[in-house]
Amino acid sequence: MLEEPVAIEITEFPLMDTGAPCPLVLADEHRVVLSYLLRDFPDDKLSAIVSFESVRTHSLGSPSDETQHGHPLWGKGLKHYGVFKIERSPLIHELQRIDSVHPHHRTDVFQQLNHYIVMMHDSTFECVARSFHFATSDAYSDQDRAARMIEGLKANRAGFVPAYKKVRANV
Repeated sequence: MLEEPVAIEITEFPLMDTGAPCPLVLADEHRVVLSYLLRDFPDDKLSAIVSFESVRTHSLGSPSDETQHGHPLWGKGLKHYGVFKIERSPLIHELQRIDSVHPHHRTDVFQQLNHYIVMMHDSTFECVARSFHFATSDAYSDQDRAARMIEGLKANRAGFVPAYKKVRANV
């Protein structure tokens, strides 16, 4: 029997605009980049760009802030407009169960994964990944943010940090 999951807030993340964070997602097979607009534009930075590495699954969509209390992990520490790491994640457990039929299944790979949830205004972003890092950017329009996201994805493939300001890594 699995222990109860709990959502731990990651308070180091830049605060998102609670009215219209306008999330964008760019993904390949192993990485996901999320961008959202910031609240109050600290230090003339307009958006956050979050890169998740060694991704197993991700989603952006329901529930919105009006229905987030219907999320299966609501009541376990989730709250509106926050970023969370889920301890004892049932989603990671389910991914491991699915993968267990693979002839080369390795439990230790799943023990290195983290379940992240970003609760936004009109949507929720969820990601199971090994790690993440984030930066703030002066990009505001969808087109400019998408360009920075592509820059970050290419930079991570090449093994170096992109030109925008790196803020935090691997929580």
